[in-house]
This record gives sequence, C-alpha cells and structure tokens, in this order.
Amino acid sequence: MSLIVFNSPTNPQPLSNVQILGGESPATTGPDGRTTITLPMGQQGAQQPTRLILQFPDGSQNIYPLTVPSGQQTAAATLFADPVAATTTTPGVTVMPTPAAPAGTADITDPPNGATISCAAPPAVCRFDVHGSASLVLGQPGTRFRVFVSVTPLRPSGGGTFPQFPPASIDPATGLWQLEAQIGSEAFQAQPGDTFQILAVVTDATLTPGTAANPLLRPTPLDIPGVVHISPFVNLTVGPRPIRSEVVVLVAPSDSECSPLTVTFQWRIDNRLPGITYCSDVLTDKGWTRAMAASKTSFMPLRPRRSRSPWTHASMIRRPSSGASV
Repeated sequence: MSLIVFNSPTNPQPLSNVQILGGESPATTGPDGRTTITLPMGQQGAQQPTRLILQFPDGSQNIYPLTVPSGQQTAAATLFADPVAATTTTPGVTVMPTPAAPAGTADITDPPNGATISCAAPPAVCRFDVHGSASLVLGQPGTRFRVFVSVTPLRPSGGGTFPQFPPASIDPATGLWQLEAQIGSEAFQAQPGDTFQILAVVTDATLTPGTAANPLLRPTPLDIPGVVHISPFVNLTVGPRPIRSEVVVLVAPSDSECSPLTVTFQWRIDNRLPGITYCSDVLTDKGWTRAMAASKTSFMPLRPRRSRSPWTHASMIRRPSSGASV
C-alpha cells in the first residue's frame, strides 16, 4: 500500500521521518513524505478494518481506520496530520476521518512533564487541574470528536488507563481547554511518591464513565474506542498530601434546642489518628445573665461518660429559672 503524509489539507507540505504502524512491519516516510507498507494477508484477504498509526517524533500518534476489500492487491492513501483526515483514490478502499468531517489533535500544556502535583488531604480524592490546547476544528459546533484526558497509574499500577469525565470543552476561538482529573479513589488513595502518566485523546465514540467502584478502564490508550489521536505522555508524581487535623463535631443537641430540662450532649472526633487515645471534655456557655457578668468565667466543664464507641456523651441538668442557654 502506497502512502503519503502531509501536514494539512490546505497548503500541504510533506512530512518526513514519520513512522507508520499497522503493516507487517513499521515504515518511515522519506523527505517527500512517501512510504510503502504491506498489510498482513489476513487483513487483505478479508474485508475487515485495520488501522494506520502515524507515530510522530514528539511521541504523539494519529490513528486512521482503514478498510481494504478482499482480494485488493494495491491501494493508495494520503494522510493529513492536522486536522486529522485522509483520502484515497482506490475504489472500494475507505480510510477515516475524511476531510469533510476531520478530527483534530490535542496537547497537554500544564502540568508539565516531570511535575509533582499537589492535592487535598485524604479522605478527599487526589484531584488536579489539567490545561491544554487543541485544533480549532474540535471546538466547532457539529464536530463529533471529543477530547478526553486519560490517567495511567504506573507505580503502583492500575491495570490500564482511566479516561476522565466529563470531556474537555474546547474554546472555538483559541482551542484552549481545561478540566479536572484524578489519581486514585476514596477506597484506594493516592500516596506521596506514586507515579502516573496523563495524556489527551481525541475520539468520536460516546464513552460512559462507569461508577466510582468500577470506572471506565482500558488496557492502553489505543484501546479507547474510536480514538484518532493520542498526545505525548506527561509523567507526574504525587506530592506530599497534607494531614487533616482532628475535628470535634457536635451531634446532639441540635442548634437552639433548649426545651428539655435534661440535655444530653453527643459528639464525635473526625480524622482520628491511629494509635492515639483521645480524652474528651465539654465546655458549655452558661449565658450572659447579670450573674454571669460578675462571674470570672462563662463556661462550665462537663465530665464525659466512659464509652468504647466513637461517640462521646455528657449530660447536665439545666435549671429552668436561670435564663441561661445551653
């Protein structure tokens, strides 16, 4: 199969030193942008789609679905890098996307390759912002192509790559975009020093996010349905995550609940540290009465009941004639 690779359908210039995958062996374009590949016999002998993959020097890839009729011995196609499109003059051969409905490319501009990201303390999920740029065609009304960021955990491995949702919204005038991505989950928290990769993918498939317990996962970015472009990888490391301080949360009584004469207080301690024994005490504001104005303190300590549960209790008897609020 004869191939020629140009930069663009408008004012096309040949692209040299571009590796093409999808044949029996890789091929590389020459100074005129031309090369020849041999499709595997199983693919030539049956009318089933294969894919031509352009591997650019920066690590990005364009993917062109190709169908060659059974028994077809020769074919020719012209591939365009950006917008992503292709044409052929060989009867019966189809190659996508077409110049009439082209795709585009997308790149990640921030965070940079090798960066260490910062994210919130557990139990929050480690989320971070991703910024990028894309071909203007991807921001135009009516395009069927979308830009996703996909996260691939490396150490520890996550078993594949996780497309992030929702897809990016592309500015139609500038091509700029941004979205939020995450590494890990509530159940499997990202730890400082964990390494992972992110990349942008362009696809015309309708992807569904799955659930928090079973998010969408694919073995590799090339396995994402409908993918036509993959950006260069960006390698990242999870930085130190702040430790969330313990917080005492009053559970009962509710705010402004003053009607019962006997008030039982109930509270919990969130974000407990392992191996720490906590001792609890409660101070209640006895109110700003005339008697309190002459007092040295307006707070009265209560002794908590002993309990093995995470909930702590204390009781007091409020005198109804004092006018103090609890």
